[in-house]
Order: sequence, then C-alpha cells, then structure tokens
Amino acid sequence: MTKKSINNDPDNFQFGLEGEFMLVSETAPLWIHDMTFEHLLDIVDAIDTSDLRMDGLNKKPLHHHRNHYLIEGYTLTDACMQPEKLLPKGIEARTPTTATIEEAIATLDDLHTRLRTALDAQGLDTAIIGHHPVYCDFDSPRNYHRDDYWQWARTATATYGPDINISLPSMLDRQIDTGALALKSNYYMPAAAALSFASPFFEGTLWQPAIAGGEGRATGSDIISGVGFVSDADVDFDSSIQGRSVRAFRRCLWAPAHYVHNDDQDRPRYEFKAFEMAQDLRDYHAYFLIGLAILLDGTLKGEATPVEHVTRMRHTAIYGLTDRLIRDTAAELIDSADRTAKKYGFANTGLDEMQRRIDTQTTPADTMIAQYKRCSNDLMLFLASRKGFTGRQGAESFDATALTTTE
Repeated sequence: MTKKSINNDPDNFQFGLEGEFMLVSETAPLWIHDMTFEHLLDIVDAIDTSDLRMDGLNKKPLHHHRNHYLIEGYTLTDACMQPEKLLPKGIEARTPTTATIEEAIATLDDLHTRLRTALDAQGLDTAIIGHHPVYCDFDSPRNYHRDDYWQWARTATATYGPDINISLPSMLDRQIDTGALALKSNYYMPAAAALSFASPFFEGTLWQPAIAGGEGRATGSDIISGVGFVSDADVDFDSSIQGRSVRAFRRCLWAPAHYVHNDDQDRPRYEFKAFEMAQDLRDYHAYFLIGLAILLDGTLKGEATPVEHVTRMRHTAIYGLTDRLIRDTAAELIDSADRTAKKYGFANTGLDEMQRRIDTQTTPADTMIAQYKRCSNDLMLFLASRKGFTGRQGAESFDATALTTTE
C-alpha cells in the first residue's frame, strides 16, 4: 500500500480505524507482567511505514515520534499525574485519516501484517480478541485525579477494541445535536456492540457471570460518575447462562460508548468505542455504517439515560442476541445502516452478516465459545485461530470443525 492524497475538503466524509491487539508467545497470552514498554517500542519503531500517510496521527506520551503503532497499557504517573512509565497490554495499529471506509480497513490490514512480521522475529504474534482471557486485576496506582478516568484506565488495561472514527461533511455536521446524540447512542450502542461481542473468557476459562467473583455482579460500590449507581437489582443473573462479553460488562461502568473530539483542526471527529475486535475485516465496514446511521438517520428515535445504558449494556453482555429487545433494536439499526449507506453512496458490505447474527441469535462470542469447546477447552489452541484477519481474498482461515475433539 502506498501513499495516497486525501481530500481534506470539509464537505467530504473522512474515516479512521484503530485496532488493539493482544500479544501471545508460543505458550501463553501475554500481559503487563510479561512484556516491557521499551522492548515493544523498539519493535514498532523498526517497522517501516514511510510509504503510508500520517494524516490525523499525533505523538503520544512516552513514544519517540508520531507513528502508526502505539504501545497500549496502563500508564504510571508522577505526583502531578504526568506519564513516567507504561505497563503494556498490547499494541495498537492506527490508520491515517482516509477518504473511504475501504481504505481505512485495508490500511489496518496492511499495518497488522507488518506488525505480525516484526513480532514473528521476536517469537511473538497477535491474537484478535476483546478482553484478555486470563488477567484483568493488578496493582494500579492512581493515574488520574478524576476517579472515573482512573477506573476507566484500570478497566481498559485488559480490553482490546477498535475505535471507529468518522468525520462528517460540514453541512451534515452542523445538524448534529451532541446532547441528543448521547441519548441516542446510549439506547442503540448495546445492541450494536452485541453484534461484535468477542470476550467470552474470564480468568482462563469461559465466563459465567453468576460465579465469576467480583466481576460477575454489579454492586452498590460500582459508581458511575455523575449518574448514580447500578445495583444487583438492575441486572438479571442466571448461573446456566454463558456470558458473551466480560469486556462490555466491565467497561460500560466507566467508559463511554462514543466520544466527540472537538480538538481536530477543521471539524469534530466522532469516535465509536463500544465495538469489539473483529477477526473478519468485513465486520469493520458494518461498524462504520452503524456509526453513520446513529449519526445521520433521524428516524432512529430511541433514547436512554446513562444509567439505563449501563443496565442495558450489562444485561446484553450476558445474554447477547438471545434477548428479543436487543435483537429488535439491532435489526432496526441494520435497516437504518442499509438506508444510510444507499443515501450517501456507501457499499453495504458486512450488513448481511450482521442480519444473519440477529436471525440466528449468534454473536461472534457464541462462535468463539463453540470453537473453544471444539479445541477441547485448550486456550492456546483456540487463540491460534485468532492470530490473523479473515474476510479478504487470500486471508488465512481457520476451520475449527477440522480439529480433533474429545467428547
């Protein structure tokens, strides 16, 4: 992939895609106690991306320069909350601003291929998953004055997700009411996220919400900054249910489903953050279309408060698409995304698969659970199926049904 010019005309759409990757060795999924920031930074700094544009990329703390790769993890700070050190959870690849959805996805694929080549020389690889399957708790000194930001940072140290970035033509952007958008996002994003759930593991095994210790239940101590509390009464639990997303269940207490960046030079950037890492590249196209629908389709009338959003997201994290209301909401979103794609001239790639998930009540996590069981509950054998992207011509594929199984 080579550099292409991008039209920064404010009357055009712009897109960007960021993806976080967990790292694995031959024997284990790696986390903050297995890697050093300096080693990973040396790896990514040696990757040649001089043929790629840098539009929209900024320099991050502790990194040497602007880069298409970031070391992600938990930042340790001094007494003034200035970054001093980073405990790495994995590596993020981020695309420059692009003029099309297709270019953003192709660039992420390209960056991921280059990253895997560099990691291979170190005996490492990536795994595409939404939450670390083994670890999440650690000694985390406060790194923000605000408690909710600190809790967000702590939770995010075990999560891996894409950020779907959209900038609108100025004429459309002027029609956005950010307050109304927040209520709309609160309502629709749990159903949107369910279409992407990819976090069915907790502490080394499949996540069962009713028995997963402190992470399996919401309690009165789970404070949502500025909006009150979530209690056990707000979420239904069933010990026979296999949870679909421990990431969504933990993350929604502190992290927003979307964020509006107003610091960009020319116009706001809308970042959708509740989706989970997808192995099939076509899924990302659908996620962009869903984001566009939430931004632009005035016929989507659902609204929810922050507390309602958390309650809905936690319920959905457990039950996924088996819940009729979530399925109906997801179907409404997919219809809207299809209309929005047609109205603004985008391909509707990925939407048929989203509809299939709704019709079969199957999230990606449900497929992952079945694959894991066919791997005889061998986590590393399962993760071997999650190293590379699929959904493009020539992509590596993995047939879990071909594995030797034990009954």
